[in-house]
Amino acid sequence: MSKKIRNLGRLILSSVLLAAAMALPLEGWPRLICFLVPYSVVGYDVLWAAARNIVRGQVFDENFLMALATVAVRHMRGGLPTATTYIKPYKKVADKSAVQTMEERFAYGLNPEKLGAVSSYLCDPATAHAEFLLTKSQYQAETGRAVERGALFFQIRQAFPQGEAMPEEANKIGYETAMRWTKGKYQFFVCTHIDKGHIHNHIYYCSTAYDRSRKYHNFIGSAFALRRLSDRVCIEHDLSYIQNPAQHSKGKFLHYGQWLGTDRPLSYQERLRLVIAEALEKGPADFDDFLRLMEKSGYEVRHGRGEVISFVAPGQERATRLRTSTLGDGYDPEDIRAVIAARVPRRSSRQNRQQRPSASILLSTFRSGFRARARPMSGGPKSTTSNRWPPPCNSYRSIS
Repeated sequence: MSKKIRNLGRLILSSVLLAAAMALPLEGWPRLICFLVPYSVVGYDVLWAAARNIVRGQVFDENFLMALATVAVRHMRGGLPTATTYIKPYKKVADKSAVQTMEERFAYGLNPEKLGAVSSYLCDPATAHAEFLLTKSQYQAETGRAVERGALFFQIRQAFPQGEAMPEEANKIGYETAMRWTKGKYQFFVCTHIDKGHIHNHIYYCSTAYDRSRKYHNFIGSAFALRRLSDRVCIEHDLSYIQNPAQHSKGKFLHYGQWLGTDRPLSYQERLRLVIAEALEKGPADFDDFLRLMEKSGYEVRHGRGEVISFVAPGQERATRLRTSTLGDGYDPEDIRAVIAARVPRRSSRQNRQQRPSASILLSTFRSGFRARARPMSGGPKSTTSNRWPPPCNSYRSIS
């Protein structure tokens, strides 16, 4: 039996299993397991290669990262109505040289039948394979480390929903994403393809810094960090992005849903703040009376260790703690007791319903905060480049 027939059989079988999994009335982990069955059928060779490399000590290779990213994306709540992004390292093919490996892969990205726009940074797309190798050869001469050892280059794929972005706009978004991801230290070029039902970018960047000071190494969670960066760039260009993600950093930064402003449903935290304000407006006699009012509002009150108080709304899976780091200033148990004792003025529910900040204000806040927190891609001292916005494209053209 030929390889094409086997692959076709796997595709048909996985499609049938996928349709069956979608028809089953399951939720949570049972539903995920049902979807993993067709996923294992169609992608078992990638999973097997990832497991084999893990045994050999090569944990974070491209097979493992692809498997991790696809499983995590499938399990995310709300799906992905957004620009989707992943990163993949490329090593030298066994029967080909480093130049041939890069030239073959770059030829796919620069295929004129697929190409809608192209831009580059510190290289010419037509000769990028030779320029990447030149940088690597200079790095080898200075450090003595083999050129063909490790990844030759990395590819980022960035896709957009159908009809949302034109090729030129998608290419500029890809350029900005690549510039902010590499901090301007690595050569790259961006190819925007229009041959599919949706526009997507292929971003290729050299694994060796242009100044030969370092090499880029994949890190744990790089795929998720890249996707977050891509989402942020899309936010700034008013494009769609991941909706309703889990809040991170315990309230220190805005999560993606907060960037939607007034055109989004209230989060569990915002709903809880409104209910707390309404309960306090009823004038509870003490803290226990306040908790009883919360229960009458439909919330389950949980008592944890160390007098920790948490609330669970109907349909909510994880409890929300009554504390400042989760709900904001003024929502610690001591703050609530102070309001009840009339030592401080209470916050009305109308104040909690104030108009959310506009996207322009949020973007301004995010940009200033991002520059202050920017860090280099890999280890080493901070550089001035990491605290600047990327310079304009030094090479850009559209394919008519």
